Amino acid sequence: MLESISKADSPSQRQLSKAAGISPSVTNKYLGEFEDKGLLTRSSLNERDYSYQLTDKGKRKKRELMVKYIRETFQMFSEGKTELGEKLREYQQDHGFEDVIFYSAGEVTDYLSTL
Repeated sequence: MLESISKADSPSQRQLSKAAGISPSVTNKYLGEFEDKGLLTRSSLNERDYSYQLTDKGKRKKRELMVKYIRETFQMFSEGKTELGEKLREYQQDHGFEDVIFYSAGEVTDYLSTL
């Protein structure tokens, strides 16, 4: 949601709900928590609608979360690479294959060819 708030010009609660894939009531709960923590400000546009803006603290938190996400994604990729390499070597040994050939044109094949 912090990313959506930073990218959109005055996103609505409904837009934020849709972007996050959660219900408007849960979105409202999170927005309240973010406001309480000083991550965003909420300005009334009319009786029903609000404008949300990230504070400097919110921008720092968004960057921190992005770095954490990238780090965890890289770690999962690295662990998957190791596990896949082990499984391929095990398969080669169990079946007496010298080579394993993959037929595809995607990134997975490019990756597997480096194992």
